[in-house]
Amino acid sequence: MPLSWGRRFLMCPPEHFGVLYEINPWMHREVKVDVDRARTQWDGLVATLRRAGAEAELLEPHPDLLDLAFTANAGVVNGSQFVPSRFRHPERQPEVPHYVRWFNEHGFTVDELPDGLHHEGAGDALPFGPVLLSGYRYRSDAAAHAALSRLTGAAVRAVELVDPRLYHLDLTFCPLD
Repeated sequence: MPLSWGRRFLMCPPEHFGVLYEINPWMHREVKVDVDRARTQWDGLVATLRRAGAEAELLEPHPDLLDLAFTANAGVVNGSQFVPSRFRHPERQPEVPHYVRWFNEHGFTVDELPDGLHHEGAGDALPFGPVLLSGYRYRSDAAAHAALSRLTGAAVRAVELVDPRLYHLDLTFCPLD
């Protein structure tokens, strides 16, 4: 069945994925990642998306950036505009230049949030019709919503996240058309 939304995805193979630090309740350093299984699952997801008519754009993995596999957290894409994340946790902050470089190389206009605001991209911002629903508390700041609205021109509606186990909006629900 063809997709009726989301036909283009940025994805990064889990070549270097690992749990070497703990920044959410689900991360435990003593749990070792089965890299072969992760790659098999990732390959299956890419194949499924492509069979459904989607285009999977690939981001080059980097050995020092273990969480690049979570590309939704890269930022917010609005047509040909990219608003990169400002990660709260220092462990994720080095990913941003890698994402910005990819979007620049692919013709996107990159518009950054003001300094001092944290927002973790599509992990905390989901389109719902003409509105962008945006979570805040654990990873993103409520104050980032006004800036995100100014940059994208979209109305941004805040959703407070209240359970630290559900630290990103995309862990709590998925708006469907």
